[in-house]
Amino acid sequence: MYRELLIFVSLFLIMSLFVSKTCMSQNLNGTFERGILKPDGWSLSSGTGAWENEGYEGIHSISVTGTGRESDSNYWKSDNYKLLPKQSYRVSFMARVSPGASGGTIVAGSNVANRDFSVGTQWEKRSFIFTTPADTSNAFIRFGQWQKNGKVWFDNVEVNPVVPTYKVKDNISLGTGERIEKGIYSFRPDFGGDNANSSRPLFSHTAGFNSNRWLIDSASEIIYRHQISGYRQKSASIGVQIGYYLSGKCIVDVSIDNKNWQSIGELTGLGGKEFDVPETLFPAEEIFVRLYGSSLDEKPAYFQIYGYSYTANLDGTSIPDMIGETYYSEVNKISKSLDVQILSLGDLKPSGNNSILLKLENKGRSPIRLSVSLSLKGPENAEFTTQEFSVRPEVSRNVNIKYDIRKSGDYELSISANTPEKNPLYFAKTFFRVPFLYSADYGYLISDNKECSLWWAEGTYKISKERPSPTKKNEKIRINCAKNEYEPFQIVITPKTDIKNIAIQTESLVNSSGYAITDIKVSLVKYVYIKTPTDRLGSIGYYPDPLPPYQTPFSVKAGENQPIWVTIYVPPDAPAGDYKGKISIFSGSWLQEAEVNLHVWDFTLPKETHVQSAFGFSPWLVKRYHNLESDEELKKVVHEYYKNFASHRISPYNPTDPIHVKFDPSDPDNVKIDFSDFDKTAKLYLDEMKFNSLQVPIQGMGGGTFHSRYLGEIAGYKQGTPEYERMFKSYLSQIQDHLEANGWLDKAYIYWFDEPDPKDYDFVKEGMDLLKRAAPKMTRFLTEQPEPELYGSVDLWCPVTSEYNHERAEERRKVGERFWWYICTGPKEPYCTLFIDHYATELRIWLWQTWKYKVEGILVWQSNYWTSPLVYPEPKLQNPYEDPMSYVSGYGNPVGYVGYWGNGDGRFIYPPVSAMEGQKSLSGPVNSIRWEMLREGIEDYEYFYMLNDLVNKLKGTEEGMTASPLIDEAIEFLSVPDEVTSSMTSFTTDPKPIYTHRENLARMIEELKKLMPKE
Repeated sequence: MYRELLIFVSLFLIMSLFVSKTCMSQNLNGTFERGILKPDGWSLSSGTGAWENEGYEGIHSISVTGTGRESDSNYWKSDNYKLLPKQSYRVSFMARVSPGASGGTIVAGSNVANRDFSVGTQWEKRSFIFTTPADTSNAFIRFGQWQKNGKVWFDNVEVNPVVPTYKVKDNISLGTGERIEKGIYSFRPDFGGDNANSSRPLFSHTAGFNSNRWLIDSASEIIYRHQISGYRQKSASIGVQIGYYLSGKCIVDVSIDNKNWQSIGELTGLGGKEFDVPETLFPAEEIFVRLYGSSLDEKPAYFQIYGYSYTANLDGTSIPDMIGETYYSEVNKISKSLDVQILSLGDLKPSGNNSILLKLENKGRSPIRLSVSLSLKGPENAEFTTQEFSVRPEVSRNVNIKYDIRKSGDYELSISANTPEKNPLYFAKTFFRVPFLYSADYGYLISDNKECSLWWAEGTYKISKERPSPTKKNEKIRINCAKNEYEPFQIVITPKTDIKNIAIQTESLVNSSGYAITDIKVSLVKYVYIKTPTDRLGSIGYYPDPLPPYQTPFSVKAGENQPIWVTIYVPPDAPAGDYKGKISIFSGSWLQEAEVNLHVWDFTLPKETHVQSAFGFSPWLVKRYHNLESDEELKKVVHEYYKNFASHRISPYNPTDPIHVKFDPSDPDNVKIDFSDFDKTAKLYLDEMKFNSLQVPIQGMGGGTFHSRYLGEIAGYKQGTPEYERMFKSYLSQIQDHLEANGWLDKAYIYWFDEPDPKDYDFVKEGMDLLKRAAPKMTRFLTEQPEPELYGSVDLWCPVTSEYNHERAEERRKVGERFWWYICTGPKEPYCTLFIDHYATELRIWLWQTWKYKVEGILVWQSNYWTSPLVYPEPKLQNPYEDPMSYVSGYGNPVGYVGYWGNGDGRFIYPPVSAMEGQKSLSGPVNSIRWEMLREGIEDYEYFYMLNDLVNKLKGTEEGMTASPLIDEAIEFLSVPDEVTSSMTSFTTDPKPIYTHRENLARMIEELKKLMPKE
């Protein structure tokens, strides 16, 4: 052990020396410790900046300060670091901003490939890869700010050249963004990902790059080369997306030799376009694609390419399916006689082919004996492996070194080759991230035999197709819940050979007295393929989300996981205590059984839900997707959707039929209103099904968003005229009084303007004042954080979670104002979000944060945003099972524009699978894991509410005074533990702390219930 430790320490010192040498050779001075009056090798472009007497680790750093004005930008520039042409680099640095810094962005990298970043007030590490253009004579490294109102610090800057290694399968190499499926090759780079503009197909470029887009003018071009080893292409198409356009046109050329080019089309303006590669070029070993700018109407080109795609049909049979990946290594070759080439780094994820393949070539005339060492540092304990090899003169040999990974997170992989005397010959270092999806450090093994592994996990996990089965054994599934509560869990089938026609049979859960819980629903976890990750937390690959009900036998391939989603509902009258049952999974003579043990706590969740919710919902999309032909069919199906909403304790914006209004300008003070249709549905959905909010649409009211706005109008009279005011007051006051008389006023709110900018505040105030004059008891709602200009005009604030300020909210609560909050395309990581390619815990924890910060309601703009008319113009429809991205729509963008809101934004439910196959469907929606997590979080909120209610009822009573220590403990439990979430951006990604505190709440509820006076 001592010898291994000594070798490890020695190797670490050698590695550190090499890394330092790399930076020193370029004289970067990335720690800013050297200098007199200013850091050596760095100069400030303009504006305000400083060589600071504080740093992340040392005593110095650099800073820039911005004013937030439109023209304000400055940076520190490296005077000595020379960027090489057509070379990939890894940039990493530490940064932080001053408290209160706002707007703008941090800029980092180089003037030829920039990346915008945001950081908080504590030091945070950021990094990315970029590839330089063909000419770097004017390129330089820089770190600064653009339109930032505040100060930014930088430290520990590293810029190192890197060498790519690609995923290899059956002698095919594919990089990140590349994929082969069913004989079709595709390339779709994620410009916003860690690899920025770098990719295997990128052949050459002269264009600049900024954050997530190419910058094209009349003198710049991009060339991609598409080649798949061992396979010719039979046909191909190209997609180009312009996301910013000023002038000129984008020319698309193709070639088979990078010499003879053929123009196949052009693109002008915002939007995207598809181009077919001419048939005359096929079959082809490789296709070159050139994109460049050209003047139009005597104006030079300037536009930005936000998206590029290439798809080709391959010639051949038994073409393997694969998803490409690229890893970048910093390499130091010390010996001229030894050449080391990394052929493969393996899969770098749990259950993968985790083996490094190196090619060792002896270019000298004497044999080489060497030790090849691998060091793997990450979330787990450091792994260190050394193997001895010898290589004969002028001979090469391939060697394998295995490693093991079970956890997700950030890793550093180092490879070194040394002589027996410990003299260094070669060193390489790779940084990589195992996406959370592939984590394999949870779950419980039920059984394992030659056919299959069977295991289970709680519901608050997203289980990848590929992760290995757990080693920890727990043959009995154990879950807990209250009465009138749903509780999910997952059983996972992992076959060792293909298994077909798998069937599932459930058995009632029965207690010792024979009482049976029979409501057990079984769904199959299905996967969607993420082509474009939402943010750095996500990754390309298959993510679990849809939960179509199990109906017919199914098949599972060897080595793939198939989770089965089981949801148990405990009725309100079920006796408390322990229940037992089983679930059988079988195919022919193969049979696996899982024992289910349920403990029912001795309390019942209330029918009413005490955290309000408002989720958008589009019946019109239901009609299109379900292939419905009549309004009656639509009404029936929409009711099925609303039943699903109710079972999840989530309220849609407005489930009611409309209020019929007749305006008569000749009698403006007596607007005629018919509530009959509205009342029928309001009684059904608000009273019986317990929806706890109602967005009241107001006819004749103005509206808008930050993008555009419009004034109200009634019967030809514009807002602001006396006639409009009188009719509006008569109309809205009647609605107010009717809602109040029926007990619905507290649920009602008026949401007429969305996400205003400061330029809209006066307009919003005028509209809010109009509402106050007409119906002073109605709740005026606004999706905005409290701003002084709007004080007194809003009754119910609803900021996006990233803009919620608890101190300011507490001030507004003192004057009677209330708070909801919302999530949508923003925020993204590190906040709790709604995205498919984020942790399962996030939506559940969002409700814990809702309790923690005294927020009374949650809102999401849409629940069934299944298609974008810009990307899928009518009559096309997006298939949400095949394309999980929520694309931008509206806001003045043209058809063909492709913008990304994030995977699953506004899409918590799916249309039935049969409907996507063209059949008419009268069924309700298909749930998603995220939809289930919302229900879990809302049920958790009810635990907090119930315990708080019991504490308040017992305070001051004789029973409460007798049990004051218990009451004190209960009050402590009402605080959300830091282990679950300590701030808006710090929360657990492991659900275990959630389950632990939920059980604490349940046990305390049971104890306090015993103290309640008998009624």
